[in-house]
Amino acid sequence: GVGRHLPPGEGKDAIQKNKTCKIWPSIHKIFIQISKTWEKTQGSGVKVLSLEGGIRKNVAPANCKAVISGGDPAQVQEVLAQVSRETGVQLTANAEGETLTVTAVGVQAHASTPDEGKNAITATLEALCRLDLAQGEAETTVRRLHSCFPYGDNRGKALGIAMEDRESGVLTLTLSLLTLTQTGFTAVFDSRDPLCATKENTVDVVERKFAGYGWSCEGSLRPAHAVDADSDFIRTLLSAYETYSDKKGYCEA
Repeated sequence: GVGRHLPPGEGKDAIQKNKTCKIWPSIHKIFIQISKTWEKTQGSGVKVLSLEGGIRKNVAPANCKAVISGGDPAQVQEVLAQVSRETGVQLTANAEGETLTVTAVGVQAHASTPDEGKNAITATLEALCRLDLAQGEAETTVRRLHSCFPYGDNRGKALGIAMEDRESGVLTLTLSLLTLTQTGFTAVFDSRDPLCATKENTVDVVERKFAGYGWSCEGSLRPAHAVDADSDFIRTLLSAYETYSDKKGYCEA
């Protein structure tokens, strides 16, 4: 691009609005979509008629809604209150004829910093799995999604891909989109992986796990572009920041 000369004080004032200057290497990215179709659930128990959450694949979701039938309203309310206390996600239920609509409101965050949010999808899965769910494919999928993406697991431990390295830090993971109906589901998770990540220790691992459930899986590991923190380019950026801000600049993964 074309640079311009900053008038005296303009650059410094702009920079001082920020507390720190953080420069980091690009890390690996994984966006994986999973899906499956099935027949409608028959039999007794709480049936999951639909579940919808998330707005974009790179956003930790603040909203989720599930429609269920066959549940005792008092028991459902008790479970939702318990999960709300434990997670900080506000879960409520409203009766609509013979169904209950469960609404979850959490805190949105960027998928690269999921700890800053409260994931409404995974909190909803947590609540549903505490109910006496039916044994249909939809309910089995809810249980399996919960086992793969338990609330608060933003490191991929349940999926078996948790890792970190000194240069680029810890892996982060977000179940960001989920649509489930009586006959199938699709979901997307966003993983930001450290430089030590490879196809073999990330994508291949989750593909094997999902294949065991009969889930289709589409996604790949995007290569990272790492820049040496001691390179002339990075040193120049940090020096400029320190000159304008009178604050210490540093690199952070």
